[in-house]
Amino acid sequence: MPGDTNSDGIANVWDLLRLGSSYGMAGPPRLEISTDWIPQEGENWPMAQFDGTNYKHVDCNGDGLVTSVDISAITDNYEPEPISISSPNPYANYLLSVDILNETLGEGESIYGHINLTSKDGSLVEDVYGIALRLRFNENLINSIEINYDGWLGESFELLTVDKSFSDRVDVAATRMCQSNVDGSGGVIGFIAVMEEIILGETIDFEFHLDDVVIIDKEGNEHPVDVENINQSIQTTTGLLKVQNNG
Repeated sequence: MPGDTNSDGIANVWDLLRLGSSYGMAGPPRLEISTDWIPQEGENWPMAQFDGTNYKHVDCNGDGLVTSVDISAITDNYEPEPISISSPNPYANYLLSVDILNETLGEGESIYGHINLTSKDGSLVEDVYGIALRLRFNENLINSIEINYDGWLGESFELLTVDKSFSDRVDVAATRMCQSNVDGSGGVIGFIAVMEEIILGETIDFEFHLDDVVIIDKEGNEHPVDVENINQSIQTTTGLLKVQNNG
């Protein structure tokens, strides 16, 4: 199924991780090059992924090459329903957390934040190749979210990325494509949240939740990771005037 690189019957951001770890590979093309969401018959490639899934599934458009062009099959055939990929691990050393940069919020301003990947013991996070996750938020407070990939995972030209927005969440994935891991600590993904109308002088509680986090090395092995969600109060400085009903 085009876009379903891990052959689980669904196309979503977690499929991008397999695309990054096999980037540049080649094998027998399909007789018909198509990304339509129907079973596509294809000859097995002479090698398999780390879990035994044949590499032909990563060739999303069937042209015999694994490139960035294959991303369109993931986005075109995206499965919008939430699924459970992995669970947080409180015993893990790696920690994924959300950091909101705003201290106050004025009329027309947006929320700026980072998704940080750090270690609990203060050491560098080692051997990271790709990350996929779901960022949930309050749809009554936030109109939309824009994702940027300016973190330590790599420069924009070094990454394959996919983000898919819904009313109450955004699914995000970023992976390297050079077959080389990277070490670091701090922000890996940034975001800008466009607000609904706000009320003058009120304190607003913002909640961001990280779900279904998967972090891999270049071979596709998953790193155990814990998550730290955020509930942060921000004081508004300007906005719509709340008028008392004095009769």
